[in-house]
Amino acid sequence: MLSRRNFVVVAGTAAATTVLGCGTVSGTAKSLLSPPTAADYAVTIDLLPNNKLVYKVQGTTADPLPVNVGKTITWRVNPSGKKYHIAILFKNKKTPLVDLHGTPLNAVHGSDQDEGTLKVGGTVGPAAQGHSYKYAVAVFDDDTGATYSDDPKIIVGTGSDDAIQELSSALEEVKEAVVALKDRPKPEEKAKSIESQLNKLIDELK
Repeated sequence: MLSRRNFVVVAGTAAATTVLGCGTVSGTAKSLLSPPTAADYAVTIDLLPNNKLVYKVQGTTADPLPVNVGKTITWRVNPSGKKYHIAILFKNKKTPLVDLHGTPLNAVHGSDQDEGTLKVGGTVGPAAQGHSYKYAVAVFDDDTGATYSDDPKIIVGTGSDDAIQELSSALEEVKEAVVALKDRPKPEEKAKSIESQLNKLIDELK
């Protein structure tokens, strides 16, 4: 089990490394994220037995979390008054969040002391429209010493761009299957039917 000291060091190092990477926010710019503010999507995280996490926004499930461009997101642990540290990490520099200057935020981290600010959060940038994002959550419960981790999802707008990309990839595989099944009429016909359905669905999403 991670100690609190090790958790803070690991989470802080990961966040700093990612956030200070190429094309990301500087430490000075990130410090501007801390003025008190009411987030549009204030995600609360319940810590359950077996190290499970449950995400909610105003009582509604937030995994996946549907959001819109230009809105702010923050994360905190329930209940209020609990002592904890938290890190939110977006892998491979694929993040929907930007800071006050529009620079991508690949990681944010903080503690219960940062509730009511945007330190553990950010704004959904315009480039995120139509995409979905898996992100890593790590929580250290200062009261019990327990650690939690998870990988929920954020969907910006309808997430249609990513859906079209995944369906297009599936369509290419089905087309290859049609060619491979040319000597088997019945399976080939079924594959062609799937190909037609995928084409129709892609056209509807565009």
